[in-house]
Amino acid sequence: MPLNLVSCVQQLLEANSEIISDSCVFHTDFCDQSLIVSGDASQLQVVFTNLLENACEAVVGVDHPMIIIRGEAFKVNDSFKTKHTNVEAELLAHLEITDNGLGIDLENLERIF
Repeated sequence: MPLNLVSCVQQLLEANSEIISDSCVFHTDFCDQSLIVSGDASQLQVVFTNLLENACEAVVGVDHPMIIIRGEAFKVNDSFKTKHTNVEAELLAHLEITDNGLGIDLENLERIF
C-alpha cells in the first residue's frame, strides 16, 4: 500500500511525543518531497516506535541528549546498485534516526540484524 513516509512519521511523532524527555534536544529534518513508499502503516508504526524508544533510552544520562530524525530522497548510485542488485528503483526514501547516546556494546552489536 502506498504511504507518504513523511506524513506517517510526523503523525507517529505526535502520537509518541510523551516518550521524549523534556531535557532532550529533539530535531526533525524532512525534505519537501512526499516520499511515497510501499508498506504497511502498522508495521511502520511498530518499527519507528521501537527505534524512537531505543534512541530515547540511549541518551539517558548523556550530557546534552539529542535525537535527530531525517527523511530525504535518495538517488541510487552505482555503489548502491552493486550492493543491492534486487533494487530496481532509481529514487528511494531514506529515513534516519540518530542520537548522541553511548552506542551499543560490542557483545550486542554482533547480534544486530
